[in-house]
Amino acid sequence: VDRMINDELLRQEIEKVNVVVSDEELAEAMKMEPEAYKARKDELETKAAVYRKRIAERKVLETRGLLNQPTEEELKKQYQREFSVHLQTISIPLRAEMSAEDKAKSKALAEEVLAEVKKGTTFQEAVKERTDLNGRRLIVKPLLIKKGDRRHGDLWAQAEKLEEKGFGGPVETPRGYIIYQVIRKRVPKQGFEEMKERLTNRVLNMKVGQARHRLIKDLRDGADIKYLINFDNDPTLKGGMGKRPGPGIGRLGKRPRMPKALREMPTNPPFRRKAPTRAPAAEKAPAAEKAPAAE
Repeated sequence: VDRMINDELLRQEIEKVNVVVSDEELAEAMKMEPEAYKARKDELETKAAVYRKRIAERKVLETRGLLNQPTEEELKKQYQREFSVHLQTISIPLRAEMSAEDKAKSKALAEEVLAEVKKGTTFQEAVKERTDLNGRRLIVKPLLIKKGDRRHGDLWAQAEKLEEKGFGGPVETPRGYIIYQVIRKRVPKQGFEEMKERLTNRVLNMKVGQARHRLIKDLRDGADIKYLINFDNDPTLKGGMGKRPGPGIGRLGKRPRMPKALREMPTNPPFRRKAPTRAPAAEKAPAAEKAPAAE
């Protein structure tokens, strides 16, 4: 319901701003020559409607001052995200109140596990019988780090220097000591200048999504929206835009209560298809006498 309301509010805003989408803009968005699009305009109307709505929404966002072109710095940050390392890791947790002695024991445990996996033992085998200082079993987790991720700056700096299948650690992080193996490294095949157009589209698409969310919020705040069904009993839908279900509610939450008028409507009996029954074979009836031909 909220999605339909959002679409209607955007449609009204497009009409209000009086946005017009030309055939040339549609052809460019659909990556076609203008003449080729005009020749197949009727045939492509269903597909063109999707692009027309997308272009119109973007123009509304620009008119409202919610959408700007990506800056050079934003493009460089996006290019950095093209570099990544995929690791499998084992973490030995650290606590804020941990003593220096326990911290040294945790680091020694990390070094012990690292030495074992370097000899050829798999990560899964290395943690099989081991626990941390709290008695919790060590586990292996995958970790994908992209360049520029501030949460894993030290880990990235070390892992970037290793070749695939190389081992590293222990690295001290706020959560604990981490040992790791580089599973895969990803490096863009093209330089920044060559990828600039593609990066611009990616950043622009992210900006459109964020700006669209802000616009919808503004439109809903200024709109008179009336729900004809009472959603008060559904905790996931209070507040209009909907909320994440709380603990114990389930993924979709409780269903709203059906209106009384609908609950009291008579229902049709359920239809059940009966299995076909074979009638008993009829006895052969004597052949009827042939009637005399009429004169």
